[in-house]
Amino acid sequence: MKVISVERKNVLNDLADRLAEAWKVKGLIGAVADADRPNDRDEAYYIQDRMAETLGVKSLGWKIGATTAAARAQGGHEDIIPGRLLAPTVQFGSRVIIELGACPNARVEPEFGFRLKADMPLRDAPWTAEEVAPLVTLHPALEIVGNRFDLPEMPKDELSLMGVADNGLCVAGVFGEAFEATQEFDYAAHSVSLVIDGGEAVPNLFGDLRGDPFEVIASLATLLAKRKLALRAGELILSGTITAPQAIKKGGHVVADFGVLGRFDVSFV
Repeated sequence: MKVISVERKNVLNDLADRLAEAWKVKGLIGAVADADRPNDRDEAYYIQDRMAETLGVKSLGWKIGATTAAARAQGGHEDIIPGRLLAPTVQFGSRVIIELGACPNARVEPEFGFRLKADMPLRDAPWTAEEVAPLVTLHPALEIVGNRFDLPEMPKDELSLMGVADNGLCVAGVFGEAFEATQEFDYAAHSVSLVIDGGEAVPNLFGDLRGDPFEVIASLATLLAKRKLALRAGELILSGTITAPQAIKKGGHVVADFGVLGRFDVSFV
């Protein structure tokens, strides 16, 4: 990771503090000047870490975005996008209410969620999917994503860096009960029925747009290790969307049926 100068850290700290304040009040920070945006992933991670530090709330785990090469190519992302699952925004159960506040462009994503049964300690060697599989339990899950900054016209790669800085665009997460046959489950073929406000079920993503969850978690552990962050037993992980993200709004209602994994009934206020 690069060395960030004190002068540059002062600029990045200001943006992180603004994002943290917006997180607290479920509001927006408005436009961000070109010179105040992160220039690369190192600066974006610095902002994300500072935002979490400023908020001072417990992290329960991680979300992972841009989980496939195809998704990264579409969005202009150079790598997966991690973000913290901050305790006040994580819920458990099949019927929940989520407060959106002023979050613009809010979207819901059904995901395969996981809980770690053991630590994944820091190490130099990359983690593998085969190592991850016995370390996790499967849970049906939802992620609510959205941004706390305006979306002016800018290249995809710059928007990607702002998304990383803004806690990976994570707004909220919901987790259901554990599914015991975690390693035998068919992640590549399983369908989820996602219905927004009583409409038609949303098409699922398959093939090169659906990542292998164990590979995704291995990539997360490897990436975090470079930042001297380790995954710990008990932490939760959201492993990437199963459908295209769907827009939601205040007063909206979502039903996500994961079949044998369970079902969610979510209202947004």
